[in-house]
Amino acid sequence: MRKLFYSLLATVGCSFLSFGQGIGQQITAEMKDCACDEIIMTSAGYEKRYTGSWIENVEFKDGFIVFSKGSQEHKWNPEKIVVVEKGGTYIHVYLEQAR
Repeated sequence: MRKLFYSLLATVGCSFLSFGQGIGQQITAEMKDCACDEIIMTSAGYEKRYTGSWIENVEFKDGFIVFSKGSQEHKWNPEKIVVVEKGGTYIHVYLEQAR
């Protein structure tokens, strides 16, 4: 019984991990393919807007959506994504509040 419980727990844990990576890759692909002027990331009252070269250098790396410009990198955890709003010239990603 105990082995079954641990096996089930491991399976569920791996499913959530792969979901986060899958959604992260999908959102990153959308960001790259979009002819957007702006990508907005909102989390817990904090809003970061990316334009220009920040958008050109977006990638999915080490389980995170990464925006980079020169030596600067901003990483966002795709497992925290709640809603993605895609407008004509922008993508707005809402993330759950960190605890």
